[in-house]
Amino acid sequence: MTKKYLISILWASRSTMSIPSTLIPIILCRVANMMAWGHEIIHGFDTNGAKFDQVGNWGPLWANENDSQEFQKRAQQLIDYYSSIDIMPFETGLKNDGAYTVAENVADLGGFYLAYDSYVKHLQKQGFTGDQLRLQK
Repeated sequence: MTKKYLISILWASRSTMSIPSTLIPIILCRVANMMAWGHEIIHGFDTNGAKFDQVGNWGPLWANENDSQEFQKRAQQLIDYYSSIDIMPFETGLKNDGAYTVAENVADLGGFYLAYDSYVKHLQKQGFTGDQLRLQK
């Protein structure tokens, strides 16, 4: 990522969020860390982690069949979505293999949501409310 592009991101974030520019690096670092930590934590519950029970033995993670079916349904949605992505947009027919990348995709999405929730809670502690928070979404 070039410095110019990074500065553009920081400027857009600062102007949109109306926070002091000195806090942007701190907030970005916290969000990035939460995404990375969340990503790794979620691996315990992704398509591979769900094959083990709560104490690490081979067996189902989910307490009931409905939870397992809902998880499989949502995992399949990610597989379908990522399978539709062209790896090289200018090459015809070269698509991502969503089934192969599903565990990473689940972890990426989960890490993002954990980071986003953390970010919103941070904004709430800073006094943001109502419309101010809705503008961040």
